[in-house]
Amino acid sequence: MISSVFRKAGEAFVVLAGGVLYALFNWIPLLGPLVVGAVVGFNCGGGLRKAFWMGAASGFVGFILVSFALYWTSPFDLNGLGAVAVLLLAWTLLVWNIAGALSCGLGGALGVMARDFNSFSERFFSRSGMSHGSGGNIVSYRICPSCGEGTADKTGFCVKCGSAIL
Repeated sequence: MISSVFRKAGEAFVVLAGGVLYALFNWIPLLGPLVVGAVVGFNCGGGLRKAFWMGAASGFVGFILVSFALYWTSPFDLNGLGAVAVLLLAWTLLVWNIAGALSCGLGGALGVMARDFNSFSERFFSRSGMSHGSGGNIVSYRICPSCGEGTADKTGFCVKCGSAIL
C-alpha cells in the first residue's frame, strides 16, 4: 500500500517536472516536446503505453503552466486587437500545444525504448527461427542434394539416405 503511494507520487513528480520542462522548451517546434517526452519516458517506471501517456500528460501540464504564465504576465497587449484576432491567437496556441503534447507522448515512448533498448532489441531482432544447440550456439543444417533432408550431422553424410553432403 505504502509503496504504491510512493510509486504514484514519483510518477506525479515526473509528470510535473516534465510539465515544467515542456513549458520551457515547447517553443522549439516539435523537437523540444519530443526531447522533454524522452526524458519523462526514460524516467517513468512502465512500458510504452504508460510512457506515452505520462509524456502526453507532461505536455498538457506544461500547456496549463504556459497558459497561466501568459495570462498573468500579459506579454501581449490584447486591448488593441479585435475579438477575431484574440480568438485566432488563442486557437493557434491551443493547436500548437496539442501537437506539442502529442509529440511529448511520442518522445515518452522513444524514451522508454531507449531505457529498455536491450529488451526491445532482443524482441525485434531475435533469431527465434534458428535452432540453438547446447551452449547457445547456432546449429547450421545442410540439405541433402539427393533426398532433400536437412541434417545437423557434421560427418558429411545424410542421416536419411547416406549420400555425401559437401
